[in-house]
Amino acid sequence: SFTAGRARDGSAATSSGTVGYWGEGYNGSSDVNQTDLYTFSGDTVSTGTNQSYSGRYVGAAGNSTVGIWAGAFSSGVTSKYTYSGDSVATGTSITREGFFTIAAGNATVGIWAGSYNGGAGTKVTGKYTYSGDTTANGTDMTYTHMHGAACATSTVGYYNGDSASATTTDKYTFSGDTNAAGTSLTYGCYTGAAACDPYTGIFAVGATGSYNATKYTF
Repeated sequence: SFTAGRARDGSAATSSGTVGYWGEGYNGSSDVNQTDLYTFSGDTVSTGTNQSYSGRYVGAAGNSTVGIWAGAFSSGVTSKYTYSGDSVATGTSITREGFFTIAAGNATVGIWAGSYNGGAGTKVTGKYTYSGDTTANGTDMTYTHMHGAACATSTVGYYNGDSASATTTDKYTFSGDTNAAGTSLTYGCYTGAAACDPYTGIFAVGATGSYNATKYTF
């Protein structure tokens, strides 16, 4: 378990390969900027450096050296967590992303997709290049997204979620910033989570009370 008294929802996580980093969230009364670390070897938990802003329902992506958190009510604001030394700085803004955004990326870039727009999701994407901390608008998604799930291989990100019944997916190729409709899931993953290896992705437990999972073979 994580540190007592730091329970929250709406956080997002990245990994260095040896440590998982859970950042930001909502503790039941306010948004927080807390970070918790889980070291896979030994299954130990520790408190990390606070993020540069407080937020919930954010998206996070990163590589083996840094993690980027983006979104929340303040559209586009980002926090950059450098794993070595546990240092935090304000990142470059991603102008088109906000509340309920989802993210996936590879070792070079992260792509944030969708956000809350008056009860519906959006198709917009934002691109963050870790080296140099540069941002740009990405290619729009085929489908609207918010509060869904995403995962990525080294070349492609897969995105789902806009409502409890939405099973459609988007396939975003990082090189060239091209996007296309992906294969639909058996079950939607709205409010769920996803994880990938180089060959398959599992989109699971979408919508409150659901135990369903879909296996996506790339």
